[in-house]
Amino acid sequence: QDQKSMTEEEEGGECIDRKVMPGRSSLLMCLCILASSPLSSEAFLVSSKSDGSAHQRRHITLSSIASPEREKIEGESNFWFSVRRKEEDEDENRVPCYDNLDQDGRLPEACYLKLGDPSSEPKPSCILSVDFSDATADDDVLSHMHQCIDSGLTTLQGASPLYYNQLLHETPGTVLNRCNLITSVRVPKDMSAGRDVILGPLQQSGGSCIDTLQIQWNPNSPLYFMDLLDIATDLQREGLVRSIVGYRLPPKAMREAHDYGFLIESNQIPANLLDPCRHYNAEMLLAAKDTNTALVVDSPLAGGFLSHGHYNQPGEPYKFELSKSERRHLPSVYKWSKQREHKRPWDGFQSDMMNVLHHIALKHRVSIETVALRWALQLEAVSSIVVPWNTQEEMIEGQPLRLREVFALELDEEEEHQLWEASGCEQPTMDFDPMIDFENLEQGDSGIFLPSDAALWGI
Repeated sequence: QDQKSMTEEEEGGECIDRKVMPGRSSLLMCLCILASSPLSSEAFLVSSKSDGSAHQRRHITLSSIASPEREKIEGESNFWFSVRRKEEDEDENRVPCYDNLDQDGRLPEACYLKLGDPSSEPKPSCILSVDFSDATADDDVLSHMHQCIDSGLTTLQGASPLYYNQLLHETPGTVLNRCNLITSVRVPKDMSAGRDVILGPLQQSGGSCIDTLQIQWNPNSPLYFMDLLDIATDLQREGLVRSIVGYRLPPKAMREAHDYGFLIESNQIPANLLDPCRHYNAEMLLAAKDTNTALVVDSPLAGGFLSHGHYNQPGEPYKFELSKSERRHLPSVYKWSKQREHKRPWDGFQSDMMNVLHHIALKHRVSIETVALRWALQLEAVSSIVVPWNTQEEMIEGQPLRLREVFALELDEEEEHQLWEASGCEQPTMDFDPMIDFENLEQGDSGIFLPSDAALWGI
């Protein structure tokens, strides 16, 4: 049967096919469509030739040009279309939170970020990365990596290139396309190795390119940082490196790299409730803002002290009972307690820190670790956090599921204030003038107002 049709390209609209009975019912249907449609358009009714069948096919084309009244309406729906109403207070930079998050599988798309130069085809990065730096040869690292990937935690770092080699050979390519493997290189004491500083780990991993290259700051050889960054940028142009990030870069190095035209997507720094402001401070926030560099927070659990395992622990644990990561962060507990003038550091840690975390965790029905992780994730200018993989046998099972809880929790302002108060540190902001503190001025003998700490200024 020959039929006349009006396509979307011909009329600039949407073509809707309806099989209707001939006669009045067909005409009534068309009139109802025109009456209910909010579009300022003409409806074209084209009848096809009938060969005696009981039905005729009619084509109705509605113009997609909206009327002025239609444009004023932000959200609207009827039989033909549905437009989602955008909330006025919707914040694109808001950390995602999902009340009914699945226990396994890929996370919602908002949990993945794609930073960097689009021409380099950077891979999406999960806003919660897993660090395998403490993994040893006795651990089944490959199996643990697969657990993370299956749970949607597709950004991995800290592992040896040899472990990456195993992962690349024993994981389907369709799965690897969603993974972002971070390769770390430290600024060398000399540049005699040249490009091999970066190409060496790439060859060991057996990959075609490095997903994300992390350049670790070396305070003993700061002069070669720019040289290594220059080599990394050349390799990025050649397609051997997709993204470049920094590790423990001081604000001065971030600004110098930006001034020379280098693109560093993020800078990884440590921060947790026991030691929040040593690196995450106003100077770092200003440098991140001025250079358009995202901040990535590691050590959010203070090596494991901010976890349920240490809640309500009656006495201070012996060092041989602590993990390698906990031993590294034990001084942070003592330093935090000293600042708060606790006579018994461990008891003070339990009463003023762990009890606050436990109260918020009970309120939201999550773990203490989830509260500490979410606090770090909601920090200003922070794009993602890094969590070390717990290699203790009793903690491995269900670990990815516990990490996913961070996406099912959102701390309100009052809870954030409670946690900052427990940390004993004032929350830094970008609204900061590093030269003069105008809130603390004193009038000198000459009548001129000077900073109260004028002696430090040499005045």
